[in-house]
Amino acid sequence: MPTFTNKPIFLWDNFYDLVYANPEGDWDDYHGTLEQVEGLSSGRRNRNPNPWSPGSSADRYIEVDLGSGNSKAANCVFLGRGHNYSGEDVTIQHSNDGSAWSSLVSNVTVDTDGETLEDGSWCYLFEGSEVSRRYWRVNFENVGSVSIQVPELWLGRMEQLSSYFDAPVDESSGIVWRVGEQTSDRGVKSAAAASSWIKTFNINIGLTDDTASEFANLIEPWLDHLKVGGFCLAALDWPNAGDKLAMYRLQGDTLGAPFRVRGKHTVQFTLEEVV
Repeated sequence: MPTFTNKPIFLWDNFYDLVYANPEGDWDDYHGTLEQVEGLSSGRRNRNPNPWSPGSSADRYIEVDLGSGNSKAANCVFLGRGHNYSGEDVTIQHSNDGSAWSSLVSNVTVDTDGETLEDGSWCYLFEGSEVSRRYWRVNFENVGSVSIQVPELWLGRMEQLSSYFDAPVDESSGIVWRVGEQTSDRGVKSAAAASSWIKTFNINIGLTDDTASEFANLIEPWLDHLKVGGFCLAALDWPNAGDKLAMYRLQGDTLGAPFRVRGKHTVQFTLEEVV
C-alpha cells in the first residue's frame, strides 16, 4: 500500500455532505430515494439502515449542486464498507451548469484501481487532474449487472501528509506532521463494538515557515471539517498491526487550539480507528 503507508490522508470535505461541509448545496438530480441519498454522508457506515439502492436498469448517478459561487475541486472518491460494487466501474463528472457534463476520471474499477481497506472500503485519489466546478456527480457504470447497495459515498477533497513518521520536526516547506503515541501494541477496547480492539494515536500537524494567516487558510478549514465528520485513512507501521490500512476519526472533542512549537503553528489531536 505505497499510497498510504506512513502517509495518511484526511478526507475533510465531502461534496455530498449538505449539512456541515456544504450547507448551501442541494441535490441536483439522483437515482434512489432522497432518504437514501442523504444517508450516504451520515457517518453510520454499514450500519446505515437505508443504503443507496437505485435499481439496476441502467447507469445510476448522484448529482450535487454546491450552490451559487461555490465551485470546488474534487481529488478523491471513497466507497464505504458494506458496498457490493467490487469489480465494477465508476466515472467522476463535473459541470458548470448542471446540463453539460465532462468526465474527470473515467471507468475506474472498484477494488482494482486505487486502494482497498481491510474492511472492504475503497478509495481512489486523482490529484493532478483537478478542476473547480459547481456541479459534481459520481456515475455508476453498467448498473444493469449489479443491484447496487452503497451505505457510504464520498466525493470531495482530501489532504495527504508527507512521510515524516519518525521526525519530531521537519524543516522542509509545507505541511508537516508527526505521529505521537500509540496507546498499546494491541490497542484499546472499542466503545462502538465491545468485542473489538482499536488503535488510537496522537498526531501533531503544523506548517513550516508559517504565519498565523497561512495556518488559518491552509489547515484550519480541513481540521474544522474533521470535527464534524471527516476522517483519516492511514497504514501505520505499528507492532502487531503491520501496514494495515484502516479508517480513523477524531476521538471525542480532542482537537485543541493551535499552539507554537519551535516557532511553528501546530495543533494536536487524537484519532481512533473506526470499527
